Amino acid sequence: MHTREVALCVQGAKAAVHVLVSTPAPTRGSGKVGNPQEPFVALLLHGAGCDGASGGNMDAYAAALCARGGCVAVVRPHMRGTSVPARARTARGVLALARTKLLGGKRARYVLAGHSMGARVAAALVAAHDARTAGDDAAEEAVPQHVGELSAALLLSFPATNGKDLSKVRTEPAGITRTRTAFVRGTADAMASDAKFDGLYASVRTPHKVRLDVPGGGHDLGMKGDPRAKCLAEAKLEAALDFVLGGGEELRGAPTAIGAATHAAKPTGTKRARSSPSARPSVAAKRSKSKWDE
Repeated sequence: MHTREVALCVQGAKAAVHVLVSTPAPTRGSGKVGNPQEPFVALLLHGAGCDGASGGNMDAYAAALCARGGCVAVVRPHMRGTSVPARARTARGVLALARTKLLGGKRARYVLAGHSMGARVAAALVAAHDARTAGDDAAEEAVPQHVGELSAALLLSFPATNGKDLSKVRTEPAGITRTRTAFVRGTADAMASDAKFDGLYASVRTPHKVRLDVPGGGHDLGMKGDPRAKCLAEAKLEAALDFVLGGGEELRGAPTAIGAATHAAKPTGTKRARSSPSARPSVAAKRSKSKWDE
């Protein structure tokens, strides 16, 4: 994965929006689910306590998306403030520019992904898109029609409740009625207890949805825990990507019921390549700065 930092002049933004753009390394094929004939761009949104470059497992999420067949780029904008509507407006502006700057003006399908508050923003965008698709002309589009098609959403560590007031339950996912959506949640996440998350997941009306629980995982899904916990979290993430990008109604070898500890079987005959730590250059070393003027 190669990552570079750029600055975008997004309409309505008070300052340039700094964005990390990650593109896949040349490969002969990873064997993972994803159709090279259907290129996609992923917009990956960070949480409130970090930015697009660090924290919240953002590099790991970007790498997992980049490893999928058909990935053109993973776009990670640095979002300011804690207003979901304001961040959603910035995200729409970034997507509009991504088409002209990354795809040479061509349309492509888009996947909206987010961690924590970023998942809230992604859910709000998807809900607006589904409302517009259903005929609500007053609703804003998640992805402007001239940019491409919104194909799926990946919501990671969605905060079902406010960390300061656990009695308040988030409502953004309730508006998702059509778009294929995957949730990945840690069972030990204080902001996504079983009782709260069960109700939130049930409110999502799209028939194309899946929930994957990481046993013992916290708000970081266990990605920063011991090797066994990290391996389990990565397996759930890969299963979610199989569902989001593969187009199947069910995960391979796993139920998708609420509360089920789902797990996707790995493709037969596929081995996951591992590189030594010394062979992996740091993200900072791989970034090159440039500017996109709009």
